[in-house]
Amino acid sequence: METEILVVGGNVAGRGFVSSILKINPQTQITLVRRENKALVPCGIPYVFGTLKLPDNNSVSDESMVEKGVNILVDEVTAIDKERKLAVTASGEKIIYNKLVLATGSLPVVPGIGEGSNFNNIYFIFKDLDYLTLLKNYLKEKKKVVIVGGGFIGVELAEELSKLIDGSITIVECGPTCLWQSFDPEFAQMVEKILCEIGIKIYKLETVKKFIGHKGNVKQIELTGGGKLDVDAVIFAAGAYPNTTLGKAIGLPLDKFGAIKVDKYMRADKDIYAIGDCASKQDYLTGEPVSVMLASIAATEAKIAAHNLNNLTGMFRNGTLSIVLTSLNGISFGSVGLTEGNARVRGFNTKIGSVQVYDRHPACLPGAVKQIVKLVFDKETGVILGGQACGGQSVGELVNIIGLAVQTRMTASQILALQMGTHPLITPGPTMYTITNAAENSLVK
Repeated sequence: METEILVVGGNVAGRGFVSSILKINPQTQITLVRRENKALVPCGIPYVFGTLKLPDNNSVSDESMVEKGVNILVDEVTAIDKERKLAVTASGEKIIYNKLVLATGSLPVVPGIGEGSNFNNIYFIFKDLDYLTLLKNYLKEKKKVVIVGGGFIGVELAEELSKLIDGSITIVECGPTCLWQSFDPEFAQMVEKILCEIGIKIYKLETVKKFIGHKGNVKQIELTGGGKLDVDAVIFAAGAYPNTTLGKAIGLPLDKFGAIKVDKYMRADKDIYAIGDCASKQDYLTGEPVSVMLASIAATEAKIAAHNLNNLTGMFRNGTLSIVLTSLNGISFGSVGLTEGNARVRGFNTKIGSVQVYDRHPACLPGAVKQIVKLVFDKETGVILGGQACGGQSVGELVNIIGLAVQTRMTASQILALQMGTHPLITPGPTMYTITNAAENSLVK
């Protein structure tokens, strides 16, 4: 088989690349190889256990790509000869390509978990609908589930499992709070309060020391602090690492996180691009290597690679900015860039601007929700370093506005002077708009 472009990986990065390249040149001959029978929405994985009802509701149709002539192979690329531009799949298919795009994603971290970890009822979160369907069916009958990891997948999974099972759900987190890497304590504590209100138990500054089992299943886990928890199932949601087996096998350099090194055009080598979780990242603010795995970043990198594949353009990556969002029990949370704590660790002298208002005006309007915004500025330059917000659904786009301010390196004075549209049923009042008021508060402290 011959193809102009071979894409290895079929989730956000791979599919996003195909979408963009076909906009540029609809006649492009593309072969996409993925292991999974169906593509899914990775950020929707926690919701297959509750809100989405059926795991298949989180699948993404191939119809559009197939209609545009994309050749999709459900297979696995096992070897690549980059000199001959030849890929071989597990089924024995040989694919000759002109350009290669690696979008192989990431895999769940399997931490070193001490004694007795070889049990049937220890699970990980894989991006595979068939696997997730089996896991959901298994968990339905369980009464005591422990989730190891209090990051975004962990907390969202905990909330969704509370809708599925009639029993106890516990989070074990090694850090000081859930979501501590993305939120300062005052926001992280709000997250934990919501989880506790719906019956989730949280153990912080704890890890698993030992598994105690019977007849092939975990029955109890021992924590490093000495406590013991009875369990029916254990789910690890302790992060992910780049899936770079192919890249490493063909000699592509890796960064300290194990990701394939790419330049600002997403090139890993001549006629080879890497995008998404498997590609290296540099922090937008500090320039330091970072490991950030987000579908939104994968989608952006896919566009950049597509526009640079044949001719390098003015489209390139200036760095990676982490913009994260979640929603728990109807309350939305978002974070951009550096938290106050992270900024100080990196040596910044910070100035903070915060505000709390209702997201409609007057506040007595039906559906009004308290909106809290915190902006972090560099005290010396006034440039915004990051921000956090919580409230109703409008937090999503509010955080994206903060992200735009960070990416354009706006100062507090410039943010204060922004002209914003307001409406009683949609936003806070014109004199109380959260972002501009938070910026002003940082200046008058």
